[in-house]
Amino acid sequence: MNRAEKRHIRERKRKLKKQRKEYLRKEKASVKRQKRELREEVRPMKRRIRREKAKAFKKSVIGFLKNPIPRKKVSESERILRNQVRKDVRHYTIMKIVNLPGKIVKDVRLYYKVRKLWITNFLMGVSENISHFKYAFRAKELRNAYLTVAINSTLMFVLAFMLSYIVNQLVAVYTAKILNIPSELFSYRIYWPLYTYSSLYSRQVLVLIFGMGPFVSFLLGILFYRLFIVVRYQSIYLKTFFLWTSISSFVLFFGAYISGAVTRTGFIYASEWLFMNNMFDVVEIIFITLSVIALIIIGFIMTKAFLESSHSRALIEPRIRVLYILSAVVFPVIVGIFILIVINFPNNPVELLLLFMSPLLISIVMLFRYNAISLQNITIMKIDKEYRISLFVIILLIVLIAFFRIVLFKGVTFG
Repeated sequence: MNRAEKRHIRERKRKLKKQRKEYLRKEKASVKRQKRELREEVRPMKRRIRREKAKAFKKSVIGFLKNPIPRKKVSESERILRNQVRKDVRHYTIMKIVNLPGKIVKDVRLYYKVRKLWITNFLMGVSENISHFKYAFRAKELRNAYLTVAINSTLMFVLAFMLSYIVNQLVAVYTAKILNIPSELFSYRIYWPLYTYSSLYSRQVLVLIFGMGPFVSFLLGILFYRLFIVVRYQSIYLKTFFLWTSISSFVLFFGAYISGAVTRTGFIYASEWLFMNNMFDVVEIIFITLSVIALIIIGFIMTKAFLESSHSRALIEPRIRVLYILSAVVFPVIVGIFILIVINFPNNPVELLLLFMSPLLISIVMLFRYNAISLQNITIMKIDKEYRISLFVIILLIVLIAFFRIVLFKGVTFG
């Protein structure tokens, strides 16, 4: 390509560029002209709109000043109906005020009548129960039978609780020993001589140490209840012992959690380190509630089991059955708690006292449920006319108490 052609191309590009600029200038001028014409056309319309708005505002202000509180126009029939409703409401209010003193007197009479009826029925029930109690205590055989049941059941409760407790504690200290954590076992508590911030106290170790004992107790509770079902047709002594061992084992799980949550000791550490929760968090409150519900359910289940463990049908007749529950459950729990406290006297920490008190909740549930409709027809699996106070249990209990006072009360070191 020669110079002439290049010059021609440049001239052509220059002309095209100049034509494009001229075209754009004309287009911009055309758009401005159209906008200006449109504004001229719209301006009268805007003026009319502003005038109409001003007129409407002026009209609304004048209307408000003339009638600040407008009233709805009602028809004549509606006005008559409203007046009649007002008269009826006024008449009803007046009659209510006039009849109020009489209504108060009537309600008071009804209240005292219901109270009197309730007191009468209560006194009749008490009188009936007293007559049943007199009948039971006049009969020498029944009186001796209830006394034998109370003594045997108390011995079984204390023995079962002590055995379950020592198993729970031994599981904890042996678990710690396996994990190289030293411990010192007392009859009332486990001491951990290792420094609190030692590297050996990891999260897993703490969960195992404080959770293994209650977990084994829970399993033993299920196991001994199953053993009770197996021996229902055999020894009465074994039935009672297995029932109390099952209850004690469950108490060392659910009751230990409640006691630990209140005193911040024992089983509660396993929950805190397992779920990493703070004191009385939602998780902890849920577990406390579930523990209380579990103890109530255990009381419901064990009521029938204790009635079936009786050695005589005469002792669990519905009219005097309360005596059997008192002698087989309530009395042993109260006296047994006192014996357990005396065994560890004077060293009874608060967490141990709360643990001892946990079976009271189960016994109270039994005391309310013993005569339920579903428990009217109880089948006794084994009748034993030679039911006596067990000397073997007394000897075994004395040996165990001596072991607690002589050996465990002074402490045994592990690890």
